[in-house]
Amino acid sequence: MTKRASFAGLIRSGAPATGTFLKTPAHQTVELIAQTGLDFAVLDAEHAPFDPSQIDTCMLASQVADLPVLVRVPRNAPDTILSALDMGATGIFVPHVAYPDDAQRAAAAARYIGGKRGFSPSTRAGGYGTRGLRPYMEAADKEVCLILQIEDTEALDHLDAIASVEGVAGLFVGRADL
Repeated sequence: MTKRASFAGLIRSGAPATGTFLKTPAHQTVELIAQTGLDFAVLDAEHAPFDPSQIDTCMLASQVADLPVLVRVPRNAPDTILSALDMGATGIFVPHVAYPDDAQRAAAAARYIGGKRGFSPSTRAGGYGTRGLRPYMEAADKEVCLILQIEDTEALDHLDAIASVEGVAGLFVGRADL
């Protein structure tokens, strides 16, 4: 099993994982990070100038280097989550999750079975149609790593409910935001 395919299991296990945020939209940076031994990287599409073609190129580099790469999407919206996952992101960081319904919306956007993720097996994530419909959907749902960012003080009153939403792999606390 590749590092990318087993990353969600690593996070869900509670084992330590070390990664970094990338603010430079260049595939070479992804390749260099893969050489460091870090467990993952996060492309910061919320606070850095990543456009879709740059995310796509970085995803290709991450697959070649077998480096799990997540995308911090600019907002909790199905289209931004879908786009990053279709390009091959290992997972998604969703900013400003303050309430359980925010978490449910993000989880639904990241899942096929029982969720609302738009389906197209013709993407990189779907192996350009070679993975088989049901096997692809099941593997994608199992392998996706959804991390929700706790950055708003309102979220502090709802942490248990946010964390208990099915499909959430972890919470990331934005200490400076709080």
